[in-house]
Amino acid sequence: MLANRARPVIATMPGFGSPALDEQRVFRALLSALARPGTRHPVPVAPAPLTPLGGATLAVCLTLLDHETPLWLDDPAPAVVEYLRFHTGVPVVDRPDRALFAVISDPGSAAGGPDCLAALPHGTPDRPELGATVVVQVGGFAADLPVRHLSGPGIADVIPLSVTGLPEGWLDALVATRRPPCGVDGFLVDATEVVGLPRTTQITGDVGAG
Repeated sequence: MLANRARPVIATMPGFGSPALDEQRVFRALLSALARPGTRHPVPVAPAPLTPLGGATLAVCLTLLDHETPLWLDDPAPAVVEYLRFHTGVPVVDRPDRALFAVISDPGSAAGGPDCLAALPHGTPDRPELGATVVVQVGGFAADLPVRHLSGPGIADVIPLSVTGLPEGWLDALVATRRPPCGVDGFLVDATEVVGLPRTTQITGDVGAG
């Protein structure tokens, strides 16, 4: 008879305090972010950070990941991999082209830079739902930064978006994945807020955001 194997200590780190309720609250925030692209939405509840992922990023992961959503991480830290597997059952893959969900902890790194977006699945005209979703950690959103301009469904006119922590060319690479109805959906997440960038959103304006 095989002996039971205890999970590593990291797996016992708590996720949401009230999983069902907290997931619903975060999910509503994410839906609002996609319905109103480019606008900032507070992440209402978050677990403790786990390097290299912040608490808000983990909250998005705990809400959206499941056992049918292959995940690629630009920095697959063993503690994070075990944590996400334990709480969501997500399969973690070693290449972005095998993923339906990607988490970029550092978009300025070689792994998390603009080139990874081209490798993610973009879906097909017959199966656009097979396009990946990417969550990228950013430094923050502030009015005194270089501005990109967003337009498209859910945006009445044109709205500005200012982001810190994204290297030059990153948003342009995201736009390059988009051939409606195909493309990569995006969420930008800082320490406390999330901004949705669905594949239907057009992004123009100044290049670079510090």
